[in-house]
Amino acid sequence: MAELTSRREYDVDVDFGGFALQDADDRHVPVRFPEGFQRGTLLAALPSSGQLRQRSVAGGPMPDRIPLADHSSTWSVRVVCTGRAAMAEYDEEDLAEGIEQYLAQFWPAA
Repeated sequence: MAELTSRREYDVDVDFGGFALQDADDRHVPVRFPEGFQRGTLLAALPSSGQLRQRSVAGGPMPDRIPLADHSSTWSVRVVCTGRAAMAEYDEEDLAEGIEQYLAQFWPAA
């Protein structure tokens, strides 16, 4: 049975309907977000150095790294989101916070 090894909460900047979790080491990122971003695409997976960085459409990379492990690996991920439909009712100018929420669960790929 899988065992929870850690739990962390981060505030993410979702703007213009998107954000990304990408490898913190740009050498592992073939295309930096938001280049090629298409609204509606929820998930694309690549091997990771073990450290992620959140990027928003307009704000770019956030300063904090999100540690998965202390080594490179390929990870499985499950992402669940609530509030996307409710957020669609707001204008980008409204800056509604706390409506759209994501849960991302990572574990080493088998």
